[in-house]
Amino acid sequence: FQFLPKPNMKSTLVTDMKKLVNSELLSDITFLVEEEKIYGHKLMCLRCPYFNHMFTGEYMESKAAELTIDGIRPEIFLLFLEYLYSDSVEIQLKNAMELFEAADRFGLERLKKQCEFVMYGSINVDTAAEILLAADLHSAELLRDKCIRFVVANFDSVSLTKGFHEMSRANLELNIEILK
Repeated sequence: FQFLPKPNMKSTLVTDMKKLVNSELLSDITFLVEEEKIYGHKLMCLRCPYFNHMFTGEYMESKAAELTIDGIRPEIFLLFLEYLYSDSVEIQLKNAMELFEAADRFGLERLKKQCEFVMYGSINVDTAAEILLAADLHSAELLRDKCIRFVVANFDSVSLTKGFHEMSRANLELNIEILK
């Protein structure tokens, strides 16, 4: 009796699904993001509550072949689609905030939490005010609380940053809360 060699048992599902992101193969929806065409598949987009509601409801978008997406950069939308298709995406600090905002906008709580985790570990003098503003705007309470504690503890340094000045202009109430 001879044994066969063990076959490669590693799943290729995630890799295969990621290959479909922005692929014209069987694409049935084109997203226009900053005038750039991004190809999608409605079936995969159903994982997103926003698109599920849009594509399965009585909206004209449910039959549309093209859909304009405003307020998001193409690079971030592609990462968002990669997450929808594969349930995984590499979140780097440089894109965590925008991806966090997209996740909140489109109702993907798990992705939003993953982005929060990356930002939570990246709070420093240069990033604290910017992360605080996003956390406040998108109801990320734990992240917001950590940012406020960090800003208060490091106020002299943080208050000199560009992010702090932008936060102060965008949300005066946050500034008042910090000063209390």
